[in-house]
Amino acid sequence: MKMLEDVAKVHPFVHALSITVKAVCMLEVKRHSNEEKVHAMYNEMLSMLMILEPLQHIIPNSTNCNNNKPIEIHMHDLIEQAHQDIIDCANLCDVYANSGRLEKVLKVMLWESILTSYIRRFTKQREDFRFVLSAHILVRVESFGHKTDQRTDELMDVFNRRTDQILDFIKTYIPEDRRDLHDEINRRGGPVAITSDENALRELIALDINSRNNHQFRCKPTACARDITEDIKRNLRDPESALSDNMESFQRKLELQRDQIMREAEQAAHTECKRVASAFQNELPHNRLINEDLRKIWEEMHWRGSVKARHLVLALRDHYNEQAEEEKRHAKEGKFLPNPDAWALEWINVKRIQPIIEAVDDDASGYVTISKINRFTEARPQFWSLLHWIAFWAIGNTSTLYRDRIHALFGEMFKLKSSVHDANRYIVDEYLNDIWQPVTLLTSSLQSLALPENVQARFQDYIEAEEQRLWKLLQRVQYHLDDQNTLLLVTGLGRIEQYLMPLLYLLMRRDLSIMRVSQSKAIDQRELRDSVHSIWTVLSAVNSRYQDLEDTFTQQNLDPSQQFKHTFCRLYDHYHNPNVLFERGKIRDLGISPLRRNSSNASSWTESDVQLRYGHITFTQNELDFAAYDSIENHPVNEDYCSEIRALLGRWSGYLYNSTGSPLAPMVSFDIYRSDTDRLQVHASGTMYSSLIAESFALVGGFDVVSECRIGYAFAMQTTSSPPTSRSLRGYISGDGMSFAGIWVGHLGLSGSFFFSRLQPEVLVCRPLPTCFQQNRYRALWKFAIAAAHNQVTRNRLTRSSICRRRKMRRRYMELFFRTELGRPLDKDEQEELAYCRQAMYPQDARFYQSVLELKARETFQHGIVCDSCHAPICGARLVCLDCDVVEESINTINLCEDFRCAGACIAPDQRADLVSSHLPTHTVIKTRISIHSCDLVTLETRAKSTLAGVQAAIDDSEGDRPGLGVATSNRLRCNNCEEHIIKSCWTCITCDGEHTPHEQTHPLVRYHLKEMDTTSSFSQESTKLSDESFPRVSAVDARMSQMEKRIAQVDERLVRMEELLETLLSRLTL
Repeated sequence: MKMLEDVAKVHPFVHALSITVKAVCMLEVKRHSNEEKVHAMYNEMLSMLMILEPLQHIIPNSTNCNNNKPIEIHMHDLIEQAHQDIIDCANLCDVYANSGRLEKVLKVMLWESILTSYIRRFTKQREDFRFVLSAHILVRVESFGHKTDQRTDELMDVFNRRTDQILDFIKTYIPEDRRDLHDEINRRGGPVAITSDENALRELIALDINSRNNHQFRCKPTACARDITEDIKRNLRDPESALSDNMESFQRKLELQRDQIMREAEQAAHTECKRVASAFQNELPHNRLINEDLRKIWEEMHWRGSVKARHLVLALRDHYNEQAEEEKRHAKEGKFLPNPDAWALEWINVKRIQPIIEAVDDDASGYVTISKINRFTEARPQFWSLLHWIAFWAIGNTSTLYRDRIHALFGEMFKLKSSVHDANRYIVDEYLNDIWQPVTLLTSSLQSLALPENVQARFQDYIEAEEQRLWKLLQRVQYHLDDQNTLLLVTGLGRIEQYLMPLLYLLMRRDLSIMRVSQSKAIDQRELRDSVHSIWTVLSAVNSRYQDLEDTFTQQNLDPSQQFKHTFCRLYDHYHNPNVLFERGKIRDLGISPLRRNSSNASSWTESDVQLRYGHITFTQNELDFAAYDSIENHPVNEDYCSEIRALLGRWSGYLYNSTGSPLAPMVSFDIYRSDTDRLQVHASGTMYSSLIAESFALVGGFDVVSECRIGYAFAMQTTSSPPTSRSLRGYISGDGMSFAGIWVGHLGLSGSFFFSRLQPEVLVCRPLPTCFQQNRYRALWKFAIAAAHNQVTRNRLTRSSICRRRKMRRRYMELFFRTELGRPLDKDEQEELAYCRQAMYPQDARFYQSVLELKARETFQHGIVCDSCHAPICGARLVCLDCDVVEESINTINLCEDFRCAGACIAPDQRADLVSSHLPTHTVIKTRISIHSCDLVTLETRAKSTLAGVQAAIDDSEGDRPGLGVATSNRLRCNNCEEHIIKSCWTCITCDGEHTPHEQTHPLVRYHLKEMDTTSSFSQESTKLSDESFPRVSAVDARMSQMEKRIAQVDERLVRMEELLETLLSRLTL
């Protein structure tokens, strides 16, 4: 970069390129990334720029004798292209470095091709630069030209060899932290097999999440919702779309970094002037200090390059105390006016030495160097004295002030969450689940300090100015702190403690404004998810700082637990030991309820016109799509078109199958039209219902090849999903023109087959799966014909049994389809059942059911918690065990979904390492359809136990037990739903306090198990009674069995007659 700066001094047209290269390199350095492939890309980029070294020896505006054009004209376009390529490459490296491990390993081939393409692009740029420079040098430079051109050739040879080495490195290198994932993916069949198997992808995502959780910051939220569906979409997205999505954010970071470079250049010039001025002075250590008071103290104490921080602070205190005594003496004589900052002396005492030490000793090493103290003094406001600045840090900065504001914001958020739009309820709860606990870990342990108003007013201007500075920078990045680079660009250099509380407050203040907007309008979920990511970026910096401090204390043979109790205003006390705060018995002391009731300290700042990054979402009315059953117009085919195109035009219906032969979605129907711009091209559009969000698709293509007297066709299929996916379809039309079949290939190597037909959907639904045709084609065709005939008869003769079968299939399809994204994952048998339902479904039914499922998905609450039994995100009702204890650094519970297999599951300690003992189905559990936050859990548990005690008292006061059942049964207590007597267990509402309180579905319930009775005394009586009644019962059963045999014989006769009828109908259909 130094060479490029030298070139820019000679040729100003290179200045913009020089600033950009320096900015992107500084962003990479700040990232502290260990991505070797990214480093290789930057090395290749800098190698390309090294070829510009001869520009230092070329006179500006010198012309080429061949065309009399200056070098600037020849180089302008190349410099502009290199400038854009460098920005694109930096954006690529930013996306790649921020991608997850699994995403990098799954798409290793795609990433390799993209990285390789940029390396080849830089190689071409280097060749272009060399050509222009060589041509100019050969014409304008004679004696020096040969040496310069020879030097250029030598550089090119070196660079070319390095390029080959980098290409080999990118193709073969696998980082150590990804080898486990790489081996696991290869063991499962490779990236293509993983991406085509959703269950395998889910397992790998869970494995990757567990690995990442072990290395994340320790204050991970209790309800840290891992939306596996979002992870699947991210891992399947196209890298090119990720690059385009990230470009806007990267451009903002790059612009901030350029501004910072310009400011640092100005400061460097100012510092250089001071250095030149001080060069004439004696080069003693104290002369390097900027502040006069510190210079005087350093000289008197005869310190060299560094000193213990405590000694420096004590010397400062003594210096200002002596100065105050001297001023008092002179004031009595009338010689000097009193110091206006004398008020600060009372705050610089022995009790407040520690905060001052932390301010000057930012790395907690115990020593202060001259550079450290210069940074400390230069950071003070322009019109503040050093005494004023020291007093500001002695009081403890502004942590207490912003702590109260943050708590007030939480209070407002918890109040608003019950009144937000139904479409926003889940994301608001997810935000609070993910943010409240880690932020509270930091704010709850801060020391409280009540300052006099006159003292607080002395700091108010600086506090407001610093808050305004952070606010403006946050606006420039649109409040999106996507990584540590962006965080450093916003906060600047310095300890994270200096900016932590105001930064969290500003981020959460905007989030509160978004929640206020979400009361009346549906917002995109990415609004608050990006906010969560931004706050987690801040918390990640906090965690890095915490780890550094813990290591420093350990190396100094100090107990970190004790050190965190009296350093940094106790900011890291609860962070170091969360059990102090989040044990169930101790969370009551946190004072959450008063916070949530009282929000008088909440900020009065409102941003009525808060700018949403993704805008509002407009939902259609909650009406079902009955228009799906409207009649469809058939468009006539123009006979003037060529035969190849005419064979494609018209309506087609069919399926896309995956590699195992299962349909990706129910039957799709679409009309193919000829393109208006190209007479040999056709296009079509339709909708696939392969997920809970319908995917519209567009087909564009035409005839491709002709072989074996068959015309091949090729299509490009582009979906409008997020991210969009593309498939290429290639196939042939049958000789009778009734079917179009072939194979499709998608990104990441996914592939499968397709089959489209001109048959009516009522007939095509009866077509067996492709696997049946592969096993026995003739049997599959015969099965197809019989099923089509049977289906036609059933549709013509609408019977109750056919309606019941269709209703059963509809319910089963909707249940299984819904669980593909929400709820317990499908097992192998259920996946086959879903494939059968998709194959047997009409397009209009699929469209109508899609509207039902979309409505259900919007109304189903997602808790953001993973079920401990099926390991799927819990939606609908969540079961929380009150009896199980876990060994965890934060509040955690056993969570289950409402599926009967999970609700009755036993969770052993080997399934959860933090589980003390096994969870049993007989444990007391709470069922809730709304979110339970950590701060609500203890209160809810107390109310649940009180409710259980009330139920037990009601049962004890009941009339007695029903005899002969062997289980406790209350004759007085009945179920409010079915009005039957309560047997074994019941659900009791925690909220409803009497018959006059209307019960709502969102009320939490607690399960009560009735105690088993002692049945040994009544067993003999019951057995005697049963033996007396056994003989007449057995004879009655024999009579019923004989009747059943007669009915079965009658059914066999009817089936024979039905087969004969089907054969007759089939023969008629074939005529």
